[in-house]
Amino acid sequence: LPPGPAQHGRPERVGEPMHVRELESQRGVRVDPRLLRRTRPDQDRARHLAKQLFTRPDERILVTTFTKNLAVDLERHLRDLCGPEFDRIEVKNLDDWASQFLRSRGVKVPLAPDAKARKRRWQHCASEQAPDSDRPWSFYADEWDLVAASQGVADEEGYLRARRAGRGTPLSRAQRKEVWKVLAEYRSELDSHGLMEFADVVREARLILERRGNGESLL
Repeated sequence: LPPGPAQHGRPERVGEPMHVRELESQRGVRVDPRLLRRTRPDQDRARHLAKQLFTRPDERILVTTFTKNLAVDLERHLRDLCGPEFDRIEVKNLDDWASQFLRSRGVKVPLAPDAKARKRRWQHCASEQAPDSDRPWSFYADEWDLVAASQGVADEEGYLRARRAGRGTPLSRAQRKEVWKVLAEYRSELDSHGLMEFADVVREARLILERRGNGESLL
């Protein structure tokens, strides 16, 4: 994966080593050394790719993480692990990379507001579309993050087909339709204010690369 618009050559991406929710829980705190140890296979792979397969000066390896703290620690460990090939390895937080990638192509990235504002928006959408439901606003937010946004769901039919593994609470088809009303209201709220969430940013970056024929090596 080329880390920026000036980079060329055959792209390669080292995949995410851990589950999103596990990484999200690390936002704002120092990364547990045990998490770093679990990324060692990915570090070894990045080194192998840079040293043995993608060896031209214009070829780069991008290692992505879901957290900035993990990216900083991974970069330090890779620097110690690698030799000269480290100069062609870049470690980036995925959100930051996707934002930078879009901006480099003239795409505006108006990110949604902070967590408090997001909570208020979800509460409003739930009260508007599901006033009689006993589900908390956080259920809809998690359903959006872990099911709809993560699978690129854009409409009710897509949500009815979406996988919900690990969500714990099974939903019938009729219940999904009710939940979708809240999710669709939230999406409409974002669109009406011209806002994007990080999942939107990553998706837009993927779509651009797919149009270039590189999407399968990015995400």
